[in-house]
Amino acid sequence: MSPRPIKSHLTLLITDRGAQVLDAEGKLLGQLPEAPERRLAWAAALRCLAAPGSPVQVLLAHSNLETRCQEAPYLSPRERREVAGRMASAQRPAGDLVYAATLDSDPHADGGHVLWVAMLPHQEMHDWCGAIAEARLSFVYATPFHRALLQGLEATDSMPPDRIVLALGLEQTAHLLIFHGRSLQIVRSFHVPDEQEEADELLFGEVNRLLQFFKQKNRHVSFETLLVVGTSGLSTPFQNRLRSTLKLSATLLAPELWTVMERGLRVERARSDGLNLVPLEVQEVLRRRFFKGVVWLSAAAMVALLGLASLLLGRQEKEMELQTLGMEATLAQRLGQSAEDKATIQARLPLLRVRMAEGRQTEARRAVARIGAVLFQVPEGIQLEKVEITETAGALPGHRFVVSGLVFTGNVFSVGPLAQYLQTLSQESGFKLSPLQEIQVSDRVDEKQGQLDQRAVSRFTLEGTAP
Repeated sequence: MSPRPIKSHLTLLITDRGAQVLDAEGKLLGQLPEAPERRLAWAAALRCLAAPGSPVQVLLAHSNLETRCQEAPYLSPRERREVAGRMASAQRPAGDLVYAATLDSDPHADGGHVLWVAMLPHQEMHDWCGAIAEARLSFVYATPFHRALLQGLEATDSMPPDRIVLALGLEQTAHLLIFHGRSLQIVRSFHVPDEQEEADELLFGEVNRLLQFFKQKNRHVSFETLLVVGTSGLSTPFQNRLRSTLKLSATLLAPELWTVMERGLRVERARSDGLNLVPLEVQEVLRRRFFKGVVWLSAAAMVALLGLASLLLGRQEKEMELQTLGMEATLAQRLGQSAEDKATIQARLPLLRVRMAEGRQTEARRAVARIGAVLFQVPEGIQLEKVEITETAGALPGHRFVVSGLVFTGNVFSVGPLAQYLQTLSQESGFKLSPLQEIQVSDRVDEKQGQLDQRAVSRFTLEGTAP
């Protein structure tokens, strides 16, 4: 690609076969190279094609882009963003997709509106943003090919609500689309061979297959015309076959696809809430650049206003001096009163601290007594050996307790008394029990007589917290 600085905006047409660089009239300037370090290679190529600061718009027509339409009632911009975010999260983990949404008014849709949502892998958009930024260009817009085509078609003569469109001319790639009102129902993209007979056969097969698939789910919908853009004419055998087999007549809307696409891009860019996949942070930078001139004008106006204000302030300066003297006298009086109040508070502060400490001590005794009353209420068969209650410090003070004891269950092992005890403690308000750290089951022997005293004696240790 030879260096050619361009003053007007560039269009990057991205398809599955690569990325083309078009000028404002749709003429091909070059093909971006595919390289391991594609971001650097793209930036180098773009620097040779455009002058710094030139605006760049991206037209996405490849399979990595996913476009969805659904009928909806009116949604605010925040609600549209939330719906698009949920749809993106259902496809990939959060942060893996760049998404955008817009709402169209459509009388043919249930709810009166159609929500368009476009999603693109984050890494791909990150590479484009980086390449355009490194080329010192201005990334102004990025929208799907289907969206620009719809806007371009709507700008022409009146269209039927249900229409099937064949778009040709993008690197030997054909796009078949079915629209219901402003909703994209289905899209199919395929490569068209150079041979006319093979191309006609492929086009007819794709049109037939798409119609059959669509009518299986929409039996009430019928089509009478195949709208064609991007070619000056179709072969007579192909048109005859459409009429005889599919009952379709071909209508040529525009011989140049770029004419329709550029018209649609202008309409979409003019909308304040258009379907723009440029990341929000990049859009914010562009808005700041736009308002930078406004800020400078505002600053100049402010300087003029400040000069006028200085004249008014000079007249009020003497009056303010008199007011300042009065305020200083009032301030001195208030400072004296504040000093007296401070001395009074410092004299009473030790007494307040003592009373507060006594109150805390009384409350602590009550809390320990309440916790002890609960812990010592043991069912029959449990004997407590040790009960420790300590106060815990922190943002939410409380108490921690450790209980050790024995469980007597006769000649068989059973957790009945211990389970009953644990259930009673857990039902107390504010009590939280830790898992049992230690429980031992053994037979107790009389040390004096050396004989078996009691079987199945369980020794346990219980910890927990209480308010």
